[in-house]
Amino acid sequence: MALVLKDRVKETTLTVGTGSFALAGAVTGYDSFGQIGSGNTTYYACYLDGGSEWEVGIGTYTAPSTLSRDTILASSNSGNIVTFSVGQKTIWCDYPAGKAVYTDANGDISRAIGNISAISGDIATPDSITFDTTAAEASATAKLFWDDGDGVLSNGLKGGNVTLQIGTQEYARVFNDSGTTLTKGQAVYISGSQGNRVAVKLARANLEATSFGTIGLVAETMANGAEGFVIVSGALYKLNTTGLTAGATVYLSPTTAGAVTTTKPQAPDQLVVLGWVERVDNTVGSIYVKVDNGYEMDELHDVRITSPQSGNVLIYDASTSPIGVWKNANLTDGTGITITEGAGSVTIANAGVTSLAAGTGISVSGSTGSVTVTNSAPDQTVAINAGTGISVSGTYPNFTVANTGVTSVSGTAPIVSSGGTTPAISIPQATGSVNGFLSSTDWTTFNNKAAPFTYTTNYVPFGQGTTTPNQSINFTYTTGTGALRSPAVEASNGLFVNNLTIATSYSIPSGYAASSVGPVTVNSGVTVTVPSGSRWVVL
Repeated sequence: MALVLKDRVKETTLTVGTGSFALAGAVTGYDSFGQIGSGNTTYYACYLDGGSEWEVGIGTYTAPSTLSRDTILASSNSGNIVTFSVGQKTIWCDYPAGKAVYTDANGDISRAIGNISAISGDIATPDSITFDTTAAEASATAKLFWDDGDGVLSNGLKGGNVTLQIGTQEYARVFNDSGTTLTKGQAVYISGSQGNRVAVKLARANLEATSFGTIGLVAETMANGAEGFVIVSGALYKLNTTGLTAGATVYLSPTTAGAVTTTKPQAPDQLVVLGWVERVDNTVGSIYVKVDNGYEMDELHDVRITSPQSGNVLIYDASTSPIGVWKNANLTDGTGITITEGAGSVTIANAGVTSLAAGTGISVSGSTGSVTVTNSAPDQTVAINAGTGISVSGTYPNFTVANTGVTSVSGTAPIVSSGGTTPAISIPQATGSVNGFLSSTDWTTFNNKAAPFTYTTNYVPFGQGTTTPNQSINFTYTTGTGALRSPAVEASNGLFVNNLTIATSYSIPSGYAASSVGPVTVNSGVTVTVPSGSRWVVL
């Protein structure tokens, strides 16, 4: 029953010894203990009138007139029950000093108080509340207490199965829509809502639909269709973590719904981090929960994926506003190139020139970018046809060409021949009436008739209708290579002529191309070198 205090309750008693008080009736002007109510307890004080015996305690009132002496708070017998002597005693409803709660001179309540219960109003505007950090309190629904083990204030949540550690844990109250009972430690995802709660089902990492909304781990057994708590962040205690490794990352399992694993899932399974193993034990193991759901490529803020297909690549588009984005696209075939998009691969192939075939007597070496074409078989059949008065004997490469038709040689002025088959040939010195060669004196005279002219090195002068040759246009001759170079070459008769026999090795300069009209014969031991980046075309 309840502890009841009443004002102006006083009676007398003649009780002797240590037994219960037999109440003799109210003192004039006061009420009897009947105001306490039968079965309730109250504080009392009893005094032997005119004597030195007294006692303060807690007693239980039993109608019509008995008060038991249950607990002695103070007494003339050193705090023990008093053996009262014969004589009248006065007994009244007391408010013992040892039980009194009051403010001191500073307005503080400084005494220790046990439990305070049945407060129906508010505790309004306190400056602070200091908790006893040494008390070992058990959790209970709606109970706020200090948990010295974890160093936090704790609060028992609805149902009495879950205790919230304020500041280190976060829980969500959910509705079990899984169709089965959920047990502590299982992973769940938000599947919808029911009433004022989000609805949850067992999460699994094999599909985005069953993993994307993973909210946390079940914190208490939850029947299907019932409400309960799920831990969203912080440590979840009293788990069986046998088989796990302390400190290991915990992932959502792709094989078992609601299960956790320390094996990192690989695509196409979903990567959902649930937290980390805090303690390994079969009964008091714990997992620190901090859900981190991985992202699909098209969930990133600067990536836009449209109808993805095998072989797509990501290409950055800086023209979008307000920021550039990565887009999926296919590579475009260029000239002489083929592109094949496959599942997880892109193949780029040369669809133009793939090989250089060697003709008769030609060898080809090297690879793309540097190819050497060589006359590999110079001892091919070569014939020399004799003309009129000529005879030819022997075989390639040694031929004998002889004159078979010349019987005499004559000269035409200014050439002079002595006649016969082996004549002496001479040219007379020119005179005013005879054509012939110029003497050195005559040459000096002739040469001085021309205007002095300085020739620029390697420039080829040409006539311009005056006495001075023109060499201002870049028409040059290179001594080392024998190359004659001009900004443009024009054949007025429409014909460019080249020798059909290459008798001297030649290297086409890097960055240049050469062409020949064939067939072209490359003499034995002669090499034409075509460096990387250059070409030789034989038409």
